[in-house]
Amino acid sequence: MVSAVTYAWEKLRDLFRDPDLPAMIQSHWHEIAEDQNEIPLDPDWDRYLALEEQGLFHCRVARRGGNGMLVGYCNWFVMPHLHYRSTIYATDDLFYVDPEERGGRVGYELIKGCEPHLKELGVKRLIIHDKPAFRDGRLEKLFEHMGYRLWERRWTKVI
Repeated sequence: MVSAVTYAWEKLRDLFRDPDLPAMIQSHWHEIAEDQNEIPLDPDWDRYLALEEQGLFHCRVARRGGNGMLVGYCNWFVMPHLHYRSTIYATDDLFYVDPEERGGRVGYELIKGCEPHLKELGVKRLIIHDKPAFRDGRLEKLFEHMGYRLWERRWTKVI
């Protein structure tokens, strides 16, 4: 029998105690980060923690089974948009599901479960992104199924 997946909002400081987190972050980075030779992974954890203390960063996780093994996360920055001060936006920072958990409902439930909490915080617009590594349409189909629509595209250049 496959054990159930549970979802919860967790504080980043508490999540740092999870022994599965460093390996998951590395796996995530290796899978999707471009230009890894020029731009190393080096998170500013103190800044993340400060944003969380200000109520501007929120982290929802997925865990499997009795041991609570970390299998995914969806993190959001929440703040009024600089162009629309009266409108609170939530922009995803990171969304990741362990490859062994993909193809089911973990990603859907992880994101969908964020919406009521973010709405309670006054969020009006959600913005979530994907990377070119996932251009096979998996995330695009998931996001469209959830009611998201393509909104803008971004371009990048390493100099």
